[in-house]
This record gives sequence, C-alpha cells and structure tokens, in this order.
Amino acid sequence: MRNILITGITGTLGTEVTRQLNEEIEEFNIFGICRAEKNIVNFPHDAAISICDIRDKQRLERYIEIIEPDIIFHFAALKHVNMGEVFCEEFVKTNCNGTSNLCEIIAMPKNNHIRLVLSSTDKAVNPINVYGCTKYIAETMIKRLPSYVICRYGNVFGSNGSIIDRMKKGVIDGTGKELKLTDKEMTRFFISIENAAKFVIDMGLCLSMTGLHIPKMKSARMAALFGIYFNEYFTGEAVKFDTPRPGEKIHEKLSDTLDSLTAEKFTREELREMLKKYIG
Repeated sequence: MRNILITGITGTLGTEVTRQLNEEIEEFNIFGICRAEKNIVNFPHDAAISICDIRDKQRLERYIEIIEPDIIFHFAALKHVNMGEVFCEEFVKTNCNGTSNLCEIIAMPKNNHIRLVLSSTDKAVNPINVYGCTKYIAETMIKRLPSYVICRYGNVFGSNGSIIDRMKKGVIDGTGKELKLTDKEMTRFFISIENAAKFVIDMGLCLSMTGLHIPKMKSARMAALFGIYFNEYFTGEAVKFDTPRPGEKIHEKLSDTLDSLTAEKFTREELREMLKKYIG
C-alpha cells in the first residue's frame, strides 16, 4: 500500500484528486496538508489532514519523516494573477520557497525515493506575470530530483476563484452582469477538474513517466464564453470590456509550439454545456 501526500489538499484539485484516489481499486494511505483550519473541518473525503505550511521547512521535514510518503502531489500554491502583481513577495514565499523546501527535503538520501508531482500552468511558458514566473521557477527546481513529473495545463473549469467560479457566484448574487472581458480577441485553454485530476493521478502513479507532460486541451474564445453567459443567465446584457490587467496575456501557451490562439477551439455548444454543468 502506497502512502500519498497531497499539499494544498483542500483546494479544488486536491479535493478532486483525493476523491478519485479513494475510488481506485488499489488502496492508498492518503495524507494531506493545508494552512487553513476551516478548510479541514468540512473536507468531504477520506484523508488524514494536518495543518502545515510548505513555507515552514522544519515542520514539513518532520511531517514527511513521520508519514514516509512514496508520492507527493504538490498542489499548494498562490495562483491568482492579479494578486501576484500586488503581493509578489507572498507568491515567491509559497510558490518558490515552499517548492524549494520540498525539493531539498526529497533530495536528502533518506528521502530520494519520493516521487514529486507538480501541478503547473500555461502561465509558466514565457511568463510575463509574477504567478507565471514563480511556477516557471518551481518547474525548474524539481527537474533536479531523481523522480518527478510536471503536469502543465490551462484554466480548470470551476476551480476556486476562476472565471467560471466568478460567473457562478455572479448568478447567485446578481453581480454577474458586471463581469468584464479584457479583450475581444482573448483565448484561454480550459480543462475540466475531473480530467485535470485524472491526468495528474495517471502521471503520478505511472512510475515510468518523468519530465513534463501536457494533457490534450482545447481553447475557448473568451468573447464567445462571455456571450453565452450573458445570453443564458442575464438576457439582454451585452458583454462589457475593460482595460488589460497587469500581467495578463491575450493568448496563453502550453509549450513553445502550442498556443491558445491556434489550438482546437471549443464549439459554442460545448461551452454552453460546460457553463450549464458548473453554473446550473
């Protein structure tokens, strides 16, 4: 039976990965860490969760020594682009220093059997914002480990604080009609939380897999997504446009050769179905 540690376990991806692992035929001992006590109280799945900050290397090292994980799924991160431009020091402390702590602990002779699986982002490719830069650094650091996987993907449909999450909350409280789009040409990669979690698990559990891996993804024209949103949930409201935000790209890249402008696009019906699934 393998011991699995999930950092940031109470986040959207950590929660879904835990759910799917609990449904696997093979049994796992699932451990998790997060910083917020309130997130542990109502965690819906079977896992042993402790309060631990990946910034605290001493406590993190002690915790890893106790549970002896075979695989670490590393999801703990600060991720909102606009917040990174304001609180850059905090993003560096969590996304860079926290990942460095993990790498240094795993690099110890007693721990170098541990496999590290990093959840990354398209914003790490040719980064122009703080969040992307910190994820690029995190990707670079873990490449020194003997057994690692980098899972890089785009926006996760319905994740906390994502545009779909904001749309859902906007429908509930009536503020959705005030949402604005930066640029009518903007495109973004999207993946469902279920598919993102399955991809991460498959890559993590397949011990022959190492290096960078990118799931097959489609991109969406954000003007089309916003148009469907306003048409379905705020009939009569037109898409509103805003000035570009600091650190925001018009098109994202998953690699040097795959960008959201030229990638296969979601159809309007696919976008409508996804909104219906996550917003209701």
